[in-house]
Amino acid sequence: MKRSEKENLNEENLTEQEEVEEEILAPQRDDSISKFQFYIQKYRTYVISISIGLIALIAIFIYVRYNNEANDKKAVLALSRVLPYFNAKYYDAALKGDPKAKVRGDEVLGLEYIADEYSGRPAGKVAALYAGECFIALGKPAEAKRFYEIASGSDSRLVVSGANAALGALAETENNFESAAKYYTEAAALSLDDAAKSRYKYFSGLAYEKLGNKEKAESLYREIIGETQYSEFTLHAKSGLIRIGTIIE
Repeated sequence: MKRSEKENLNEENLTEQEEVEEEILAPQRDDSISKFQFYIQKYRTYVISISIGLIALIAIFIYVRYNNEANDKKAVLALSRVLPYFNAKYYDAALKGDPKAKVRGDEVLGLEYIADEYSGRPAGKVAALYAGECFIALGKPAEAKRFYEIASGSDSRLVVSGANAALGALAETENNFESAAKYYTEAAALSLDDAAKSRYKYFSGLAYEKLGNKEKAESLYREIIGETQYSEFTLHAKSGLIRIGTIIE
């Protein structure tokens, strides 16, 4: 990466045009990694929102302001320096760091290092969430799983919700719909906004459909309809009720 490109990097949040189709689940393919790449490419915004990490990062800065632990401050500083690489979609550099780039004499550390070195710190959990997303973008779901598991141990509801949603998507690619439903349910319970809550409830309902548990799927779909009458997921929930052969009231 050229120096001029590095200097022009910014930490502006990634945004994507959210678009949902009725068939949320990825088409069946023999290769599970191909399935996951297809799934993420099409529905990545719904699996794990990058804004979760950014909001959590702000919370960490507030936390560190009232905390004198040197390691917390180091972790947050390291994370803030590498995030521009992530935002610019230089995922390899975001993961490994950039030893040639110096910031006040210090090299830019990678998300992998930050997540492992500061795994017990708030910033380390956020770094793990970002690291998982990098591996997904690079088509390496197996490597992503470990980092999402680290992130799931965060004290932040936002971080844990995002991590559980991603773990749910990973479980689906392994046809482990029971675990997928559990992760999505936890993600929904921890979500702080109605859109995310409905999204993850719907994904959980789809997983229960795959398990043949129509009763649980129906319950979730009706919850979505009752809680968010004008949400985009209301229509999908109604479609779900039709699929499982129940009456829409």
